[in-house]
Amino acid sequence: MNSENFEKHVLFDRITQLSETLQDEKSEDKIDLEKLSYFRTALSYIDDRLKLTMPDLVQQAEMDALSNEINAAVSQINSFLGNNNVGHLTNATNNFNSALNRIRNFPIPLAKSSFNFSRKIANFEKTVKNKYNTLEKEKNKLAKEISDFQEELKKKNAKIEELTEQLKAKENQIQNLNSTFQTNFNNIQSQHNQEFKTSKETFRAEFNTVKKDFEEEIESIKSTIDTDTTKLVENLETKLEEAKRLVNVIGNVGVTGNYQNIANEHKRTANIWRVLAIIFMVILSGLLVYTIWDVSSANYDWIKSIIRIIAAAALSYL
Repeated sequence: MNSENFEKHVLFDRITQLSETLQDEKSEDKIDLEKLSYFRTALSYIDDRLKLTMPDLVQQAEMDALSNEINAAVSQINSFLGNNNVGHLTNATNNFNSALNRIRNFPIPLAKSSFNFSRKIANFEKTVKNKYNTLEKEKNKLAKEISDFQEELKKKNAKIEELTEQLKAKENQIQNLNSTFQTNFNNIQSQHNQEFKTSKETFRAEFNTVKKDFEEEIESIKSTIDTDTTKLVENLETKLEEAKRLVNVIGNVGVTGNYQNIANEHKRTANIWRVLAIIFMVILSGLLVYTIWDVSSANYDWIKSIIRIIAAAALSYL
């Protein structure tokens, strides 16, 4: 790739961004000293190596791959600063290792090198010093917090001792109240038992008296009821007989009415006609027998005559 494209590549912006992130005070406070020194040294080496690289011999793909590794390292470090997850620093270390492997393949002149190891050591010492200063500040802050906590703890202990004394006093007071309550309870219980026993005996006597009076009253009422019941049954039987007669009379008159008279009249008329019918039937039967029984005939047949008489009697019977 040509020099113009090499200088304008996004890799340089990401190196600048990563450098600012590693120089930030927050990074110095949170990132472990060893890892922070490794990140800064590796970034400085990559930056110096790029300055020595011959652009015409570098491929676009190699620059893009190195840029991606640097960008991933920036993302992992920012994630660690946000959530304090150490795994992000491990991932960032892996990204730096990959970036170092890639930057070693970049072509550089063998005779020229601007890498100053002494300067890197001095920077490392500066980083360590800054880290120690930060740790000193944190130690002083923690010492002040511990001192404040101890003061607060002394106050709490004093308060606890005061509450303990109050609890002891309350415990004694509760024991006294419990003893008094137990004594009063026993007295009340004895008094209540005596009153209950007396009330029970009084109630039993009153109950027996009321029971006796009630039984006598029941016997009296029972005798009265038996007498009254007998009289009532007799009166009911008398009324029942009267009701039967009354109902019979009412039934005959109310139900049959004038039909009974008409029926009696028809009976008399029917009897008269029956008598007349019998008389006429006897006369007709005699005439029939006389007609059938021809004794004067010369050819008289007794058997035929008897058969005719039986037939005439059978016809005239109805």
